[in-house]
Amino acid sequence: MLSPFPVQEDPKRLLVFMNPNSGSGTALKDFEAVKPYLNGYHIKAFIIHQVGEIKQRISENLQTGLKLHAVLFFMGDGPLHQEIEPLLGNEVPISIFPSGTGNGIVSSILDNAGVSLLHERKVQVLEMMKIFKEAHTSPFPLPERTIAESKKIFLLAWTAGVIAKCDAFGEQSWLLKRYPSVRKRLGSFRYDLGGVWELIKMQSHRARLTYRLASSQKEYLEEDDFLMTMLSNCKRIDKNVPVGSQGMSSKRLLLTYIKADEVSRWVFARILLGLGDGTLVSHPNVHRVEVDYARYEPLDKGNKVMLDGEAEQAGQVVEFSTTKNRIPVFTGDESVQRLVPQYKKNPLRYLMYMMMIFGIYKTWSKLNPRQRLVSLLKTLGRR
Repeated sequence: MLSPFPVQEDPKRLLVFMNPNSGSGTALKDFEAVKPYLNGYHIKAFIIHQVGEIKQRISENLQTGLKLHAVLFFMGDGPLHQEIEPLLGNEVPISIFPSGTGNGIVSSILDNAGVSLLHERKVQVLEMMKIFKEAHTSPFPLPERTIAESKKIFLLAWTAGVIAKCDAFGEQSWLLKRYPSVRKRLGSFRYDLGGVWELIKMQSHRARLTYRLASSQKEYLEEDDFLMTMLSNCKRIDKNVPVGSQGMSSKRLLLTYIKADEVSRWVFARILLGLGDGTLVSHPNVHRVEVDYARYEPLDKGNKVMLDGEAEQAGQVVEFSTTKNRIPVFTGDESVQRLVPQYKKNPLRYLMYMMMIFGIYKTWSKLNPRQRLVSLLKTLGRR
């Protein structure tokens, strides 16, 4: 704890939560980097070690009746949806800093503010502090996920299939579980490694997907083999538009799904690379619809599902719907001109390209001439 709250009323009280186990373990360093910008604030800072601790601390401070200016989180997206429930209805804004692995919510905010997602994490941390100081907030919608009458709000997305497996790669790979220090050093690059592995396998999962269009209220049913399914808290995803973009004021869910027999390995590689850069490649067989209700029923075993980057139990029927719940998030003033340094290209991205090419080559080399011809014709037909 840095400094206790004074007894008198003060509008500049902050709660700060840091998770040293998120991402590469940079939460404390990130907070130290922005602390000089917080002169004049009365800060209570907590280092978090277990789920539920944030919720408890927030509840305790709200019960004092003293006004909170904001709550700052230095961690990944995953734990947040489980912790912010006490803030609902209190109009206390939150600010999230990119101290995790994926940092999807921060990516949404930075993109809306005109900051490239390819900048170094240190630059992103400072940009988020500038956005916080601008004191401009937007209501962030909180959809709901239901499994067997158990409901959870979420901030970013629910995913199944390949995209969930890429997300879970660092959590479930025996090598990275055995050597957690390697996992931390890899940071977000573990998504790329997971993408290479999934590209080689191209494993699909059979499911029954029901959804209701937000515009016409018509219901549709799809039963097929899906490579990936994603329900995201976004208004739209278009070519060269970051995955979390435009999510601040959306009252709908964006359903994105890809069927196994509709994309080639080459197209799928482009999709995975795009997701790694925060974009979703535009392709006629990448299906995207705005919905206000969806239901996902798995029809086989072995699938993976993730909620805001946290693994959930697979094999269960899941339902999704929009809610009236909103939470204010510091999103910055779009009229502000942001001068940020040029980003440095990550050499690991080039390594991923080479690994993907190698993975495709290994798969291709196992085919006989006739299979190669059939595969080539299918690829050309799907592009």
